[in-house]
Amino acid sequence: MRWTASIDRPARQALGCFGQRREPSTWTNTNLELLNGHHARAHLSSDGLSVTFAPSQPLLSNTPYNVQAQGLRDAAGNLMTQVFHSSFTTGTSVDTTPPQIVLTVPANGAVNVPVNAHYTVQFNKAIDPSSLTSASFFVVDNITGLHLSGTIQVDPNGFTASFVPATLLPIGRSFGVNFTTAIRDPAGNNLPNNLTLSFSTGFGPDTDAPHLLTNSPLNGRAASR
Repeated sequence: MRWTASIDRPARQALGCFGQRREPSTWTNTNLELLNGHHARAHLSSDGLSVTFAPSQPLLSNTPYNVQAQGLRDAAGNLMTQVFHSSFTTGTSVDTTPPQIVLTVPANGAVNVPVNAHYTVQFNKAIDPSSLTSASFFVVDNITGLHLSGTIQVDPNGFTASFVPATLLPIGRSFGVNFTTAIRDPAGNNLPNNLTLSFSTGFGPDTDAPHLLTNSPLNGRAASR
């Protein structure tokens, strides 16, 4: 089992036990601790908004655990002002179900996709954000064979991730979207197989503004008595 937290702004680095600044990949349990005698390693997601705490050994069953985070910094260097505490209790079962892709937008084989579109994927279960990287989830231009530059953003619930291109997509071009078995859920179960999906762009951006269709409670509705 892995413990994952979402952060309200991209994190850059943390202070180690000697006050030395460290890169996200070297975060230690000085800053993120599982306070029950378990050693673990912290992994920052590629967008800098989630951190996953991966214990070095399975947690004990039916056991309460406490998590503590402190001394973290955001991308601007601002230090976390308060110590964060959280707790959970394990059960008796083991999660061995691998994650699956259940939906993509654009859909596989879609054509005339706007050149300003993002690529979004939804999984059947929460994914470890630190496993969604440019090496495990990437888009390739099928004409040039080059990987597109962009950012991977993971929804706080872990079920949805998006590839946000750094620039507009080329017009009238075919792309391959690749997912590898390095993608895993918080229990360490990996995507069963490498997968490549595709879509093709049209010749312009999506410029239609969103519209509100309905709301609840209805506008002007008074409470019943």
